[in-house]
Amino acid sequence: MKLSQYWTILLSSPLLMLLTSRASFAFSFTLPSQQPNPICTPTSPYCSSISHTKPGVGTVTVSTTSVSALPLGGTNDFFNLLTSSVWAQNGWTFNKAQPVESLTGRFDIGVYAPFIFLTNPNPETVGAEIQVLYNPGAGLDPVGSNVHFIQRVVNNHAYTITLQGVIKQPPGTPDDKIDTLLEQTQPGFIDPQKPTFNPFYDTYGRVIRPPADQRILFVDTPSRDDIYYNNKNWSAELYLAEVKDPINNPTQVTIYNGISWGWKSIFTPPKITKKFSDSYTADSRGNWSEKVR
Repeated sequence: MKLSQYWTILLSSPLLMLLTSRASFAFSFTLPSQQPNPICTPTSPYCSSISHTKPGVGTVTVSTTSVSALPLGGTNDFFNLLTSSVWAQNGWTFNKAQPVESLTGRFDIGVYAPFIFLTNPNPETVGAEIQVLYNPGAGLDPVGSNVHFIQRVVNNHAYTITLQGVIKQPPGTPDDKIDTLLEQTQPGFIDPQKPTFNPFYDTYGRVIRPPADQRILFVDTPSRDDIYYNNKNWSAELYLAEVKDPINNPTQVTIYNGISWGWKSIFTPPKITKKFSDSYTADSRGNWSEKVR
């Protein structure tokens, strides 16, 4: 199920038009409807679960987690991660927005759905897609090229993303990081096209800034392969951030409101038979693996 084409619809949808006169409203987020479709189809922009059964192997079920609003300035775990990061060690400072700076606009979620890709010759993968449109409150919220997204990711199957490709760790390897490319954590790395030593998702991540439009579209499609036998948990905290004074303080960042989102995949073996139980064993976390012979 591939949903990337929906971003063009999301940008033009009348449901997501910028509302005005929201000065009395606090930060909020919206979803495409009150309830997601319980079962995903190839055309579902908002659904909660999808499954695939491989005969003789088992069933993998992927589901999204509930979206929730996060504290202004970030959770303690997120803020501690930033203030102990390689950027903080090299002169960057991070500030939590003051209560009077809380966003009055919205994060409008136009796509939120899990997926299972089985297309050859690519490896089978599981994951989810989300598309979030930052809709600033009129005249109050930060806008412009100095507004960014910062995302923290926690999962149990670590991937390191580089400009050259993905470095995969074994399933079960824990990860808790700011979601950037490896090159963004290296002070000496130089990209002639853009500044790279920063914690911003939108330096290389999929973020769309429509011309003459103050809205910003965030897109993420995290996925993992090795979909059978290993359960996966992937969660994120997504925040709006701003460099308020790019001329005099280009490494001073203010953190605003955010949302949490994520997905998980669960592997269920076929009904236990003597042949299956003789070949596979489950650990305390429910992950299945072949018995060592």
